[in-house]
Order: sequence, then structure tokens, then C-alpha cells
Amino acid sequence: MPRPGKSSYSDQKPPYSYISLTAMAIQHSAEKMLPLSDIYKFIMERFPYYREHTQRWQNSLRHNLSFNDCFIKIPRRPDQPGKGSFWALHPDCGDMFENGSFLRRRKRFKVLRPEPPLPGGVPKGPAPPPHIHEINNACSQTRHVSILTLNKRMSSPIQPPRTASETNGVA
Repeated sequence: MPRPGKSSYSDQKPPYSYISLTAMAIQHSAEKMLPLSDIYKFIMERFPYYREHTQRWQNSLRHNLSFNDCFIKIPRRPDQPGKGSFWALHPDCGDMFENGSFLRRRKRFKVLRPEPPLPGGVPKGPAPPPHIHEINNACSQTRHVSILTLNKRMSSPIQPPRTASETNGVA
């Protein structure tokens, strides 16, 4: 029992960002995707602090899901019971939480967007692999991707970029 004047561990806010808490919940799920209600449930079960003041932190968490490129929204199939969409980690941000490290993370994850060409039509840098461009397009245009589309794109082999001699037919 805590002494008077001392706060118990459950009264203290855990040292994790909402992004980390959400990623933790998603990574602990069997399907690697969860509806919002299950993300809330995971956080409240693991961290007693969040059982109080739910409105405030849940609003912040929803904001992070919607505006952080690290998360993608996956619509429910018509045959799936329940309410709302599923949330998953973007395939390219998995290394942000490698080795279970949720306390610190690298600079904010951003989806690679094609850079506008320089004057004269010359691109600024190398183009990302085609599957990344497709995922980025789907995410940036709709903010959600079907799980079938995501699985298909992730299972296709990544081809190395073609050299100028290969594209011009020179051996």
C-alpha cells in the first residue's frame, strides 16, 4: 500500500508516447492490426494510469493515428463483424520499434513522396521501388489500404533499380 503523500506506480504516466503505445498494441496483436477500441483496451489493461481521464488521452491517440504516416487505416471487410476500421503499422516503419524499444525512436516516420522534377524534367533523386510508390499512393490518397492489397504488395519481391545501360538496351 502506498504511503500517504506518495503516488503509486499506477498514478504515474508511463514514459511512452501515444505513437509508441499504439505501436505496442498493434505489434502484440495476432493479426498485426487492431480496431481503435482494442487499442484503447490494450493500453488500459497494461497501464493503469490510462484508466482515468480517458477522454483526454483517447482524443490525442486518435489524432496521432490519423495524422502520423506510421499508421495505416484498413477498412473492415463486409463479412467482418464490428464497428470501425482496423489500424496497422505502415510496412516501412517497422524498424522504428525494433527490439521492442518503445521509449526512444528515430525522427518521425514520413511516407516517401515523389519529389517534383527539377526544371527541364530531371528528377531530384532516385525513385523508390515500385511497390513503395504504390503503397504511398494508396496511403496518401485514401489514408487507408485494403489488407489484401497490402499483403500482395509486401509479398512481391523487391527488384533492384535498373541501371541506365539496362534501360537503354546496352549490355
